Amino acid sequence: MSKDPTPQPHTMRAWTFSCRGLPKDVLKLDYTHPVPPPPTKGDLLIRVSYVGLNPGCVINMSFIPPFLRRFLSGNPTAIPEGEFAGVVHLAGPSAPPNFSPGTRVFGNIPMMRLIAGLGTLAEYIIMPSSGVAVVPASMSLVEASGLSGAGQTAMDMFLPIRVKEGHRVLVNGSSGGVGIMAVQIAKAKGAYVVATCSEASFELVKSLGVDEVVDYRANVPLHAHLADKYGGKNSFDFILDTIGTQDLFTYSPSYLKPEGQLINVDTSHLRRSSPRLPDDQRGTNGGEGCEFSTNGGGRNA
Repeated sequence: MSKDPTPQPHTMRAWTFSCRGLPKDVLKLDYTHPVPPPPTKGDLLIRVSYVGLNPGCVINMSFIPPFLRRFLSGNPTAIPEGEFAGVVHLAGPSAPPNFSPGTRVFGNIPMMRLIAGLGTLAEYIIMPSSGVAVVPASMSLVEASGLSGAGQTAMDMFLPIRVKEGHRVLVNGSSGGVGIMAVQIAKAKGAYVVATCSEASFELVKSLGVDEVVDYRANVPLHAHLADKYGGKNSFDFILDTIGTQDLFTYSPSYLKPEGQLINVDTSHLRRSSPRLPDDQRGTNGGEGCEFSTNGGGRNA
């Protein structure tokens, strides 16, 4: 039994799909989708207020075969999306007291649950209390709904490094979901931030407080421009690549300090690597001391 006698509806509205394809082709609004059962143990039944739409979910909808979702969830229909913000409707008997009904919360569902089609684009979802956080009083539910996935990824990119005031940081893909977060974290730590994006995103990125903006479309190849403008004494202490650009890593000795680190969001595990350029293209650091790591995804806009 849940901690609260609040009545639970039997049906809800939910965006669902049952075959592969683009959202505009396969999504349907179901007005009578079953509401999840009452929460048990430490779980929470959450009434969803806002959902963060993620381009990764479009890929998920387009390529995951329906039979795999049926195998994982036992349900022929699927609900997309992973990030959300809402209000606790019912709390399981062992849920922490700070998650009582009426509490504003936000979170992001686990990847396997997303693949199974147990997403958040619905009126109600079940979440373990360990997988959500209370929305700060100073933050709106709209803001919180897009924070958990991209925000956690950006935070994870900072875990292996120690950015301090005065450090020079390059953020590649600064106008994407992860990039926007990474820029703000770096600035909050007192870093001098150079950000890449397209000209169309200049105003957005400048509004985040970056010190310099580089148009990656106007400076091709980007690594050559970076080497020319940010080599030597202007080299970076850290590079945060929220796109996963191989050339940025390969040529990083030309614009990354010898003891610098490059954090890459493109692969699935943390690993240490040392890029090495051809002899006639090597910078002063010789390709040593770079850390190549990852924790999620991003895009350049």
